[in-house]
Amino acid sequence: RASGIDLTQEAVDHVRHRLACYGLECEDLKVSDAEHLPFPDSNFDLVYSWGVIHHTPDTIKALEEIIRVMRVGGTGKVMVYNRWSPYVVYKYLRWGIGKGKPFKSVKSILDEHQESRGTKAYTIKEMKRILSRYPVRIRNIEAPATYYDLLPDRSPLVRASAYLLACLMGFKSCGWFLQVEFEKTAER
Repeated sequence: RASGIDLTQEAVDHVRHRLACYGLECEDLKVSDAEHLPFPDSNFDLVYSWGVIHHTPDTIKALEEIIRVMRVGGTGKVMVYNRWSPYVVYKYLRWGIGKGKPFKSVKSILDEHQESRGTKAYTIKEMKRILSRYPVRIRNIEAPATYYDLLPDRSPLVRASAYLLACLMGFKSCGWFLQVEFEKTAER
């Protein structure tokens, strides 16, 4: 059984259509936001959020909501953007150095030039620190480099630089997609 939310009715309708294409159903699909999940405490065995909560105004509140609706022993699988990646270095070089603003912060560059206003990125260390405040045990946390991280649509020089940077940063920790899997260990 599956339940889900999305931010707009149009998005919910799109999900319903995609599920129908595969002959699948969703028990409870509604319009809501990640900071105010419309589900009771300790309701789910698995909560999955891929590339969502780093766009919310209060990412920590969204993470707290994910943990709130998980059952003890349940699993959370979350992906947020990784600030320690060749992609972010590229963004900084383009929108900081390239625009004559070398002191512009990565935070403001991502906020202004990544998908939607307010987009955030975290490091593995930050995510570990954030999750340490909650009754969860991290099962896995990594940011493996993908084809996307090697900037395949850029010039050969940029691609080679991204590959070299990924080698130096470590292929298991420098990907743009920071993936965290954790288990809820107790109620708050």
